[in-house]
Amino acid sequence: RGQEFMHYWQWAWCRFLDRLHWSAGSMPASTRIVSALNTSAQQLLLEGLPEALKPILHSVVAGKREMQDGFRAVWNATLITLQLLETAVVLGEEAQKFGNRRVSRAIFHGDIPYMGVRDYTF
Repeated sequence: RGQEFMHYWQWAWCRFLDRLHWSAGSMPASTRIVSALNTSAQQLLLEGLPEALKPILHSVVAGKREMQDGFRAVWNATLITLQLLETAVVLGEEAQKFGNRRVSRAIFHGDIPYMGVRDYTF
């Protein structure tokens, strides 16, 4: 039964990645610009988010992590990725309008709240 469940987990993960690729394809050209974050908004969506979520979700599915703990970790990783994504979008738009020189001086402070839970970022 466990193997069958893992098969469904793999299917769901592939569907999730498909939706991310579809979403990235519909993003404007400015989201492909690598900014001061040393990444682009599309890279964050296609690589950063899955890299942050996969180990958390896999550990929950495999029974190695409690559901509530997994939920907090997913929530935290998602908030951090969304803040990075928003920053990358703004920096990409700025770079497209004003050039990379202005955007290269940007500083990311990473001030996302951690919901009182530590060490959930990867």
